[in-house]
Order: sequence, then C-alpha cells, then structure tokens
Amino acid sequence: MKISAPLESIKAHGAEGYPHEICGIMIGPRGDGLVTEVRRARNIIVERARDRYEIDPRDHIRIQKKPTRWVSTSSAYYTATPITRAGVAL
Repeated sequence: MKISAPLESIKAHGAEGYPHEICGIMIGPRGDGLVTEVRRARNIIVERARDRYEIDPRDHIRIQKKPTRWVSTSSAYYTATPITRAGVAL
C-alpha cells in the first residue's frame, strides 16, 4: 500500500487530535494498492480517548457513501496513537 501524500494529512490529523486517539478511513482505487485520499472520522470513545478509539458509525456510513472518482474503491482504516506533541505513532 502506498500512502505518501495522504500520510501528511494523517499526521496533521494526529497533531490536531493530540492528546487523543484519532481515526479515519483511507481510500483508493481497488486493486491499485494506492491510497489517494483520507477521510477523517470521529472517535466516539470519550472516557478513554487517550488510548482507545472507535469510529463513529455515522461517519463510517457517510464516508462509505460519499462518491469517489472511481467506480470501484477499496478502503482501510487508520488510527494514530499520541506519543508526544512532536510525534504521532501511526
């Protein structure tokens, strides 16, 4: 899987979400192994947001229904665990 450009978006999401877990979905054309965009999702775990996550089901549905440039897409989830303000573990 290649995620070079969208990786910066995930890193920014992690920095903005610090000190909490962040999550989302990576999307690209099926069979290509290329991630061309990432879509953020809300973490609905409030009490333990520093070390747990669960993608908001409404976001999951919204993201899956949003049109893409391709007829057939594949997706994968991402999460980032905060380590320090300067770095995010992906």
